[in-house]
Amino acid sequence: MVRPLVLPSPLLPALAYAELADASPARAGWSARVAATDLVAHSNAGYLAPLVRETAGLDVPLVAMDAALPPESGRYALAPPALRDMLTALADADGLLPPWTRWWPSGALDDVVPADRLAELDAACPRLPVAYVDEIFEAPKGWATRPCAYLAFGQTYAEEIAAARSWG
Repeated sequence: MVRPLVLPSPLLPALAYAELADASPARAGWSARVAATDLVAHSNAGYLAPLVRETAGLDVPLVAMDAALPPESGRYALAPPALRDMLTALADADGLLPPWTRWWPSGALDDVVPADRLAELDAACPRLPVAYVDEIFEAPKGWATRPCAYLAFGQTYAEEIAAARSWG
């Protein structure tokens, strides 16, 4: 059975993906199309997935799973300006961001993280420098015309969903 290669968000610890990694594609509820996919990017890793696919020489479909997407072409940072501004305000005096779980108002993660796992996730989240989101990348030429799909669990990434639809 083919298992997807999951490209996790750099903002989350490995334990956030433990159940996904342990589940067979069928048990995880993925369609046959996703089950046969080799590269699945989640959240902020979506910005990096086309680069990973190209740099590693992978000739596989890319599935963005509730993920950010780079532009079809051109240069981009790892956070849109409004998010970058919010993160700058959250950074401490050393320029470190709080754990991802603390970026949002109380209750905002209720539908995303089970209540009994929030403390564990919070304790394990990395603290990245705010400069992380300033890194500039160039979208690989033609990445959006190669086999790709978008798996959305809601409207958190509404702009990305619209872009994916417009790219076919």
